[in-house]
Amino acid sequence: MNTYVDSILSYRGISSPADVLSFKELSCEQKISLLRQWNYDALEREVAADEGMPGTVDTHLDEIHKALHQLDAAVKVCQFT
Repeated sequence: MNTYVDSILSYRGISSPADVLSFKELSCEQKISLLRQWNYDALEREVAADEGMPGTVDTHLDEIHKALHQLDAAVKVCQFT
């Protein structure tokens, strides 16, 4: 299953949530939006796999959640400085 987010990520050479965090051309808000969509897509893939649909299940969910927490902390710090 190839999603829109997959296409964007592969076009930009992004293969992990850590790559999203280090991608300088994206704002913090864009990174959060991209990671949230990636999270949604990953959850959909897991549901499809649970229902027996073929495809890869390497969803990076733990990494996505860690990256979102890091960005959330960075946004909170920026708001109070």
